[in-house]
Amino acid sequence: MKALFVAFGLCVGQSVWAETTVGNADNTSNWWSAFSNDYTLADNQKLYLEFTNYTSDYVAGTWKDWFNWVIIVKNDQDGHSSTDNSNYAEYFGMNSANNSWGARSVAENLYCQNYVWNEANQKRMNGANVKMTITRENGRVSIYALMSNTTQEGTETSPTLKSWSESTFFDLPAEAASQNIRVFLTVEKAHIVIDNSKTATTATTAGYYTVGTAAKDALFFSAFSDYYSVPAGQTMKLHFKNYSLKGGNYQNWIAVLTNNKKRTETGYSEYLVLRNDNAGWGTKYGAGALTSNFAWDYDPKGSTTDGEKFRDEMDGSDVVMSVARSGATFTVYADITASDGTTKRFEQFVGTCDANEELYFFLTTELGYLSIQSLETKAVTAAGWATYCSPYALDLEHATGLTDAYIVTGGENGVLTKTSVKGGTVPANTGLLLKADEGTVTMPIVGASATDVSASKLIGKTAAYNLAANAGYVLMATGSKGLGFYKNANAFTVGANTAYLPANFAGGESAREFFSLDDDATAIREAKSQQPMANGLFFDLQGRKVAQPQKGLYIVNGKKVVMK
Repeated sequence: MKALFVAFGLCVGQSVWAETTVGNADNTSNWWSAFSNDYTLADNQKLYLEFTNYTSDYVAGTWKDWFNWVIIVKNDQDGHSSTDNSNYAEYFGMNSANNSWGARSVAENLYCQNYVWNEANQKRMNGANVKMTITRENGRVSIYALMSNTTQEGTETSPTLKSWSESTFFDLPAEAASQNIRVFLTVEKAHIVIDNSKTATTATTAGYYTVGTAAKDALFFSAFSDYYSVPAGQTMKLHFKNYSLKGGNYQNWIAVLTNNKKRTETGYSEYLVLRNDNAGWGTKYGAGALTSNFAWDYDPKGSTTDGEKFRDEMDGSDVVMSVARSGATFTVYADITASDGTTKRFEQFVGTCDANEELYFFLTTELGYLSIQSLETKAVTAAGWATYCSPYALDLEHATGLTDAYIVTGGENGVLTKTSVKGGTVPANTGLLLKADEGTVTMPIVGASATDVSASKLIGKTAAYNLAANAGYVLMATGSKGLGFYKNANAFTVGANTAYLPANFAGGESAREFFSLDDDATAIREAKSQQPMANGLFFDLQGRKVAQPQKGLYIVNGKKVVMK
């Protein structure tokens, strides 16, 4: 008899029984004939499932390695096919044999660790414990399945616990951004028993994405960040939180620099694998130089030398990782703030490569997890404009809440000269002029950007900066001439993550006290009355004289005016 338990916040159709079996117990269920309940995920949520996988007896020539569990990710609709529901849409499917399919499947993002598809390993699937984490963060879905079984194989004299994993990630389509998604499990010639007492849906941190699982059980080289391109002459920078199981000094972040191939592609080569504890390897490692200001086995109190203090400080540490290219030299630098919030460390590797080749960079972990910053946000007031500067490269094309983004290339006749950069990416530390409705602009972080912004006159600052009197122009919404850039008559503190224009940015016009944005909605002076300005006539934007102006935008004395 099955035991009952009290459950709250159940997923769609979730059972209140302690266990749920999917498939016939004799493993005769055919493909697409037995299904679990649907589990619903909103953005920035993760789902944990734990189940036991049972498969049919291995018979050479007839048994298939996919006769096990299958996971499906779909839209927020009932049913299991378009036949069941015409609105059904399947985003992704993956089976235990390291195969995936669906409109959002990306083959190179699928990875299996510690498993080879042979007879011995296939037999392990019968009775295997599966711990599966499905995470949805900022439009991305990642799946990590850790499988284990106690088996006796080959020359082993006693049963040994074997563990292996399968992982992947993919991006949801734009139309799913504001909708829930659903996940379900199915089987073929197998059955699974889901432990409902272990099922849990929890929140993740908005603006970050996870590599590994909160259980800190990710195997070596089994869970990965995005691939970040590092073109010649560029610098890539990432910010992340590092968490560790603390069972060994190596159970933390691992940084990997490769040629321009991905893990599953022919010709893939690891130039550098850099571990957080002053260890590394790779084809470029031997000829390079690794330096740091710490030793993994240190203890400031002198009581131990086994790395316990190091491991405590790495669990919850804050890391800014950069990869810089200069000619044939590459530099990987980790700026580490320990979990105590004060202890600072660095680890640096300098190596060489072909000066012109594109490199790839990614992060992984072993028995830990990483929370990688994936978004930058900027609050925009009712004025509709703001300056901004990020220490990371940004993808403005896929920003949300953003009307346009510009670099400023100069000024003429008191009006800024601007170039839109919204259609692509911009490098780290680029000074930007953002246009948006009142609210929050969200911008994805990317590893690097090759966009040329050298013509920009805006000086971006990621930390507060004291600007001397008359040394530049700052954006103001409440000045005497309305919204625009005003020369600072007095010393001025430029806020962190903002930008200003230097006093000589417009060449011969540097004597001007004000530059307008030349925007129809904001770079204007507002008239509070419907009476014409002194001796002025009103014209519409087509140049026609208007005798009785109503609410709207007009030209008066050569300037744009809003009538309210």
